[in-house]
Amino acid sequence: MAIQSLSTESLQPAAALSCDLLAADGSVLRARGEDLSDVHMEFLLKYNVRQVYQVDSADEIEELRDRYNTVTAPPQDLTPPCKLVRHASTRYGGLLMAKGQVCEQIHLDRLVRHGVEAISVHLGTNQQPGTVRFFQALQSYHAKSKLSPAMIRMFLRNWTDVCRDFTREDWQTHSGELLEGLACQGDFAWFFSVSGKARSPIVISMTRDCAAGIAERVVQIPSEQLSDHMIARAVTKLIGISMDQMRRRIESTGDRLSNSPPLPLFGENVEVTLPNVTHSVSFTQQCSFGSSRWIFGVDVSPDEDKEDAQPEEAAVGS
Repeated sequence: MAIQSLSTESLQPAAALSCDLLAADGSVLRARGEDLSDVHMEFLLKYNVRQVYQVDSADEIEELRDRYNTVTAPPQDLTPPCKLVRHASTRYGGLLMAKGQVCEQIHLDRLVRHGVEAISVHLGTNQQPGTVRFFQALQSYHAKSKLSPAMIRMFLRNWTDVCRDFTREDWQTHSGELLEGLACQGDFAWFFSVSGKARSPIVISMTRDCAAGIAERVVQIPSEQLSDHMIARAVTKLIGISMDQMRRRIESTGDRLSNSPPLPLFGENVEVTLPNVTHSVSFTQQCSFGSSRWIFGVDVSPDEDKEDAQPEEAAVGS
């Protein structure tokens, strides 16, 4: 596709971008497949990155970088080295330097002596000040963010409360397991990320029996009459309700929470892997329908005490 320009205000949160999102200087703000959260958009606006660009190829990235870093100016105002993007000629049309040549100070002085009023050059891969501040703020934010055991407990309890209300089932949450990386397998899976005081990618996976049992209670249609799409839609709705309640609980404490839309994946033995997550905590939940797993990406070192990352075992009754 051609490069598409968008205002930052028009962006919407996404669990996984379908193309690269760039600043005007060609810096990749969020890459294809990465999430876009309210925190990213808040930082972009805060640091005056008002215009962003969608691209889907390396050539388009280079084109955008060239566009931002190409200037036309008097040679005495330029700092070497810089590459000519058009021929430099005398006022009479005589060629002084060809397109593509790199101008050092000696060349710029020569152009001035020949009375060249302006040349078009590429300055390199300079970043806008706003882009630099965006990356610095994001790095600082990530360094300070960690999903706490208390927050994990709140997620699990909130989800079991919502499921209990809609399914009238007893749900049992088992003690968590600290894992390297983040990967899971199931017939249905949902991926989303949360951000705020803490940030984390989250994956929910379920057996088909479990997902179908939940969907049957939500839409009041026998599970054998439900297609995979109908099941995914019903459970996605329930996850959305759970996240809405979770946000209200967090906001009542004076903190903030946002999440990308849950991305449903389904099919026999769906696999979800997030290679950029070094460690995760996995919890199994069970009811009469079947089993599900919540997997939280967390920033914990391999030697950190596993008990610190586990909520206590909780039984939720109807």
